[in-house]
Amino acid sequence: LKQGGDIGSLLSRTCHMHMQTLSAGIGQELEIDLKFYRYTAPRHSWLPHRSAQHSDTCRRRPSEEEPCHQLEAWMVRAWQRCTGMLLVVSLLGCSPTFPTKRAIMDRSVGNFEALTIRASKVGGTSFAQCVDCLRRLLRLRAWPCSRFWSHRHFKVATYNLLRGDHGGARRHAEIAAAAFAEIISPDPGAGLRPPLYPDQRCLLTLARGGCLQCDDIPGGQAAVAAHIGKLLSARRPHSTDMALISHFRIDICEVEVEVRTLAAVSLEYHCSNEPERRPPLSRQLLLTLLKQKPLSWWDLPFGKLATWRDILRSSREGSALAADLGAWMAPSLVSREEVLQAIAQREMKQNGLAPATILAGLRHWEINRAMLGSSATAAMEYTRALLKKPRRHFASAVGIVAHLRFAEDREFISAFEAD
Repeated sequence: LKQGGDIGSLLSRTCHMHMQTLSAGIGQELEIDLKFYRYTAPRHSWLPHRSAQHSDTCRRRPSEEEPCHQLEAWMVRAWQRCTGMLLVVSLLGCSPTFPTKRAIMDRSVGNFEALTIRASKVGGTSFAQCVDCLRRLLRLRAWPCSRFWSHRHFKVATYNLLRGDHGGARRHAEIAAAAFAEIISPDPGAGLRPPLYPDQRCLLTLARGGCLQCDDIPGGQAAVAAHIGKLLSARRPHSTDMALISHFRIDICEVEVEVRTLAAVSLEYHCSNEPERRPPLSRQLLLTLLKQKPLSWWDLPFGKLATWRDILRSSREGSALAADLGAWMAPSLVSREEVLQAIAQREMKQNGLAPATILAGLRHWEINRAMLGSSATAAMEYTRALLKKPRRHFASAVGIVAHLRFAEDREFISAFEAD
């Protein structure tokens, strides 16, 4: 694969190695009888032409009475659905005595990643095909061949199977939810070896690709929140966990213990300013997490928050975050009248209230669109003016639009999205 070699030859060698271990279940898994298939037949194409006639022929299983070429086309298609999974399994290594293991793959993760990316695309590049290949690989964890898999390589392989820009569509919700449930379930082969866990970024790809909601997952919101709680408890970066909380709209009260601990540890790191350590949460993610609840809910030392605010102010990149943090720490310092007057201004004032302070005041005083009255139009223009400096005010502009529910105005939201 790496040097453009013949995939049929590689697959023949791979299947010969696997046949003793996989012969019992592989026939049922592939839905075809492998011993009657010629792996290196020159008339077969491993990437069939995607014409409409060919697709219609390969989508359904032909009967034995139909012409032989239609049966062979279906067999190629059926075999192709599992080829990527078999190649990835061979790269993971099913036997410690595999003689050509070093020739096929290097021990370095970088080379292994490049190989698994190419191998996984053999079975198809659509979202449904990638999810199907991932589910097949996850089920193989219960087989004895998984005893020789590397945990690090397994995580790389599972992530590469779903790698790509798949977009999102509700028609994929069923298969995405099934794969999501298999990932958060216990490892079926944990008794054979140490547990093998997929890359948790797969969960985010499945959630977005299938437009998943909590009701789509077996166990509902409780199962999703329980798994996110386990992820937050681990010592690792938590950007994916925060994205899952945002996607499924999980209330952080359901993972209160884990979130409080994570916020305290992250705040301690940013106040100590030790660059050699890797923060559990970045500055932006920590502030985003804190803003989901008022200051009184967190019960964090006010002195630590003030120290972090001063550190942010002293750095050029953190000045906007410092203003946002200060507004969250003391939203009551700005009166309701000052907030209404500031947001009604059509132009941004140099010495006026910061947009982050205005947003914090809107949330603190629970000001809605009805309270603005005739100033609602001016407030819309104010949010559009904020986008002229997106690096500093983009998050505040989006927050004001969401809080005042300006998205319900189709004409405004079209112009806002265009800006």
